[in-house]
Amino acid sequence: MELARINRSNSYSSAAWSRAIESCIKEAQVDGSIRKDIHPQTIASFLLNAWEGTVMRGKVDKDRTAFAAFEKVVFTTLS
Repeated sequence: MELARINRSNSYSSAAWSRAIESCIKEAQVDGSIRKDIHPQTIASFLLNAWEGTVMRGKVDKDRTAFAAFEKVVFTTLS
């Protein structure tokens, strides 16, 4: 498979995930579960990027510390 096709596929996948997360964030902002002062697209992008970094760090460190930090920061910051 060509690298260009892989990159396009990954880009599409990331965009699809970001849109799905953004949609959920919009719903949560309407019901008051997530703060409304940050644009849903910004939150979705941050969450996706932070999660990817968390997964990578977890693999490198071979422990769950990064996952615990992700959970703590995300849930205390967005609510």
